[in-house]
Amino acid sequence: MYSRKYERGAVAIQFLEHISTEEIQKRLQKLYHPVSILLFIENENENCSTTEAFLKTLSKLSDGKVNLDVRSTDIPLSSQRKHDVYHVPTLLIETKEGSTIRFTGTPGGYETIALLHTIETLGTYQHSVSDDTLQKLTTIRQPLYIKVFVTPTCPYCPRTVTLVHQLAFLNSNISSEMVEVTEFPDLAERYEVYGVPHIVINENHHFEGNLPETLFMEQVLTAYKKLYSQG
Repeated sequence: MYSRKYERGAVAIQFLEHISTEEIQKRLQKLYHPVSILLFIENENENCSTTEAFLKTLSKLSDGKVNLDVRSTDIPLSSQRKHDVYHVPTLLIETKEGSTIRFTGTPGGYETIALLHTIETLGTYQHSVSDDTLQKLTTIRQPLYIKVFVTPTCPYCPRTVTLVHQLAFLNSNISSEMVEVTEFPDLAERYEVYGVPHIVINENHHFEGNLPETLFMEQVLTAYKKLYSQG
């Protein structure tokens, strides 16, 4: 569970705590489509430096199949706002259909798993969602933005983050975002996050918990119908 006692930078980031370097290399070398990551950082920010170093390691382990483009927030503000970057570190990955997958905050701890799953999905075009979910996704024809609030110590959060990112991969109307709340307690307060995973769809539909895929999709479709029924 998330606690408001956390402050930005209070939790040490451990990327390889739950998966070995050898396993990461084995998985990344199975990619047959390049995956491009755009990383926004801030100079003299420890979390940014750690994230950049880790992603450079991923790129090396993948034999260059993971491409990293690092941009400092010292660049013109217009470039940051073009990508809706308001916090650092932020990782952006664009799907083949043009929707956006985003990690706001450091994908450390258990969230390293979600990052790897996401890279694998985009690098192999393979996913784990059910046929029933695929059918339901065809009904989503208007934009949905799904945020998942997590902590690096939550063992249940990567499953939800992976699912949401796969939905974005499969439907270009869906954009997805992981938000690491121990780094950004202001966002946790704004969205009233008291437990994780906490999910917010288009800013006004909230629910919480590591739901089975079927129940998760029920929430997604409920939010979609609520948003667009009047249209």
